[in-house]
Amino acid sequence: MGAGLLLASLRPSAAPIRRVVDMDSAPKYPVRLAGEPLAGVNPAFEETPTMAVPAFRTSPARKRKRRSHHALSRTNLVECPSCGATKHPHAACRECGFVRPGLTLKTSGTV
Repeated sequence: MGAGLLLASLRPSAAPIRRVVDMDSAPKYPVRLAGEPLAGVNPAFEETPTMAVPAFRTSPARKRKRRSHHALSRTNLVECPSCGATKHPHAACRECGFVRPGLTLKTSGTV
């Protein structure tokens, strides 16, 4: 083990807290113990979470341009070649069960 380093806390209200830190594992940045205030930081702002804030307000035109692709499109319906009911393309007909020539699924009476 290397030589020990004595770190002291700078708490004015209480007696300084001392602990010995091994020099081999000593961090290269300032160390503080749990509950100690950060040096040079106002304690009122220490625990305040920071959030990202937009630099400029988004104009109505820019907002509408961004949302131009958010519109819902109508679902495409095709006519069933077997019974004439409307159905979704590439899906079985709900009325007769027709999928393609040679393939028909059994359907129940209720939809």
